[in-house]
Amino acid sequence: MIHVFSTHEIASSHSPSPGRTLVDEDIQDALLESFSADDRPRMKTVLSHFAHKTVPTVSPGKAAQMAWREALPSLATHYAFVLHGIIAVGCLHLSTATGMVSEKDSYLDIAATQMNTGMAEYQLEVQKVTTTNAEALFAFSAMVTTFVLFTTATECRQTLEALETSYGPAEHRQEIVSTMAQLICRTFRSMRGVLVILVPCYHHIRSGKLEPMLERDWWPAPIVTTPEDVDTDKRLRRLEMMWSQPGKTYEYSFDALRSALKDLRENFAVVSRLADMTFPGGT
Repeated sequence: MIHVFSTHEIASSHSPSPGRTLVDEDIQDALLESFSADDRPRMKTVLSHFAHKTVPTVSPGKAAQMAWREALPSLATHYAFVLHGIIAVGCLHLSTATGMVSEKDSYLDIAATQMNTGMAEYQLEVQKVTTTNAEALFAFSAMVTTFVLFTTATECRQTLEALETSYGPAEHRQEIVSTMAQLICRTFRSMRGVLVILVPCYHHIRSGKLEPMLERDWWPAPIVTTPEDVDTDKRLRRLEMMWSQPGKTYEYSFDALRSALKDLRENFAVVSRLADMTFPGGT
């Protein structure tokens, strides 16, 4: 997997209870009420596998893993495409755990169907990103990226095998190289697509249950040390809210603004560090 691996609510009379997580069987049962009775046992196996086995492969650290398990049930209850994404990625992961070709193909077929269904619903919802749907959209976009990384890796391996055994004309080999380039670009597009969600709603998502998924150490962490400098850095970070806020549609210029702000913060931090250092021979 990833070490690199119609929009409507799911009708349920037993919505996930507060404090329960995706590893709980009653939560899994509630999420699967919209599936037929014949499909539920297999889908429950997929959900259980995702909760216990897949989450650790896509989320570094216990805090991030717990965040997924706690947040996903509620998101999947209100946004069906989130559940489709969970099942799709869970099936992909399960396809790597079986030695039976027929069973593997079955899981891959289910994964493709679920991802296509979820994508159709997601594309409608993402037309208007708000603080209400931002977490669900972010969660599904993570599933899409995982799905693309996995399937692209498989296609890359197959393409490389074709290149190694290709003794045809140079044009044919060039076609294979072009295919590889397109596959790699596909992963970049999938990861860049999440900016449509993160740019306007980054601070909202970061203040919710998915905060551990967005929290990363800022380099260089030890530089800003005094209370005054920490406060200055916080005020500089708030400048991002001039363009990163709900209601503002993502624009490519925001990338340049974010990069400039990063440089500004680092420069302030370096000046702070230099001002606080004692140099040999200094007074």
